[in-house]
Amino acid sequence: MKTVLTKAELAERWSVDVRTIDKWEQNKIIQRIEGIPVPRYSVEHIQSIEGIKNLNHFSPLERKRLEIELEKLRAENEKLRAVLSNILSESAKVVGI
Repeated sequence: MKTVLTKAELAERWSVDVRTIDKWEQNKIIQRIEGIPVPRYSVEHIQSIEGIKNLNHFSPLERKRLEIELEKLRAENEKLRAVLSNILSESAKVVGI
């Protein structure tokens, strides 16, 4: 079994352009093997990334924190919508609509 991938092989594996691989490398989403003059990527490293559903720069802890924050904001949004609905309802009664 192969232990390293070229940039072209990785791009083909992920069905993306080679420039996308460059961008992900610059954003530190993927890392090439150091000490080799041409870009090579560890299959083990790539497989660990493939276990992640979204390729982005968030750590699992940061992702979890953001998901919790999103849920809190959604709940707050629902409460504010209910309050606004009540205000509009009472205002309509006062105005006589």
